[in-house]
Amino acid sequence: MILELLRRDGSIVVNKKLARAIGMDAAVMYAELVSKHQYFAKKGQLTEDGYFFNTMENLKEDTTLSKYQQATAIKQLVKLNLIQHENRGLPQKRYFKINEDEIVILTLLGANHLTFKSKKNEQIEVKELSSNNTKVNNSNKSNNNHIYIISNENDVFAYYAMKFKGKLNTNHPTMNKEKMIELISHYDHLSAELDIEEDRWFELVDYHFDHLSKKNNGNILSFLALNNGNGCVHRYLDDL
Repeated sequence: MILELLRRDGSIVVNKKLARAIGMDAAVMYAELVSKHQYFAKKGQLTEDGYFFNTMENLKEDTTLSKYQQATAIKQLVKLNLIQHENRGLPQKRYFKINEDEIVILTLLGANHLTFKSKKNEQIEVKELSSNNTKVNNSNKSNNNHIYIISNENDVFAYYAMKFKGKLNTNHPTMNKEKMIELISHYDHLSAELDIEEDRWFELVDYHFDHLSKKNNGNILSFLALNNGNGCVHRYLDDL
């Protein structure tokens, strides 16, 4: 009964994983913009290049987000390549476009299985590699066809990939099976040795990107390097 009453006056569907990855304001804004995109698309009211118009006042009414919260959320969504935003016309109006590349949103959500086109236009299956099993799928395919996206492994890696994208404006490089095994091994070792739980890992990732030097390419292998107890994670724990 209560659920039906809430639905009757309209509701915003917010993905929990996305909210944790990018923040609640940005997740609410994204959900509302996707909803509006679907509405205008059904009405045939998108521009020729796929944009739709919406005012700050209308979005405030529909999301309760203030002008400042909207501006911050929109800036973050653009930076993560989830949406495009332009001011058009005189007087200027706000136009939005949803990036319909599923790889972008699935990377943030940490999906378990993705397919994508290689440079040779061949579909390659991206397989999940379990941290409980260091034996990678032994098929007859060449090792070059085994490509791993770090965000598929766990929520910490997915969060790292999201922060990498936001900081460096590009997706984190994919891994071959040898590097993926090394990555998981280091993560498990550090988690056990230093008693690091998931929430603490999120803090370490935040600290890492807040203090990332220009000489550091941001690769997660560097972040999780052991270096005989002198790696980034050990140093960050001392600082925190």
